[in-house]
Amino acid sequence: MAIFSIALGAMSAASGIMGAIGQQQQAEADVSYRNKLSRKQYQQSVANWQYRNAQTRRDWNNTLAQWEARKDQYNFQKEENNRAATRAYYQNNNQLVQIQDRAKGDALDSFINLMETNAMNDARGQTGRRAGAQNRANLMQQGIEMRRRADQLAYQEFNTTMRNEDVAQSLKTANKNAWYNVSVAPQAPLLPPGPMAPTMLSAPSRMPMYAGILGGVASGFNTAASLRPEGTGFMGRDWG
Repeated sequence: MAIFSIALGAMSAASGIMGAIGQQQQAEADVSYRNKLSRKQYQQSVANWQYRNAQTRRDWNNTLAQWEARKDQYNFQKEENNRAATRAYYQNNNQLVQIQDRAKGDALDSFINLMETNAMNDARGQTGRRAGAQNRANLMQQGIEMRRRADQLAYQEFNTTMRNEDVAQSLKTANKNAWYNVSVAPQAPLLPPGPMAPTMLSAPSRMPMYAGILGGVASGFNTAASLRPEGTGFMGRDWG
């Protein structure tokens, strides 16, 4: 009977002890699994973050390359606009100079013709009021012609000035239109912060396991003692 009670007590104690150890192992395995899963998810988040940042940097480098190309195009276009304006200025002014030179030559030729005509009148022996009237008529005609030429020159000068102002305005407009492509510089993107490192779970305390082991041992003794006649032994039982 004593051996039977002791065996049952030992089995009860062993059951309690194994249960306590099993629960502890299960809790520790659960914590280990959760921590392993958190580390894996964190590593995946870091990989995704690094990939997105690398793609963002590639896109930014492409944007910078396009920006530099637009600036080069703007500088080239501005230089070409200035060269075209310079050619237009030169053509307008050169045309005016040619008109002025022709007007000077025509005026000189006209004056020489007037002098020759009056000289011929004098050579024919025309004298008196008739000769003076003819000469004055010639001078008057010469004055009218000179006035007409002066008006024509003034018109040509005004016309040249207006054409040059049109060239200047066209230059400003063309340069402004070219400037629109580089008026706003691209802004570097802000890279997102990296993922937060996970907080690892602490291993569960083993105090419950120790308490379970002690409880299992006490349960085993109580089981064994309950099968013995009452006495003065362990926990009020006689174990003799």
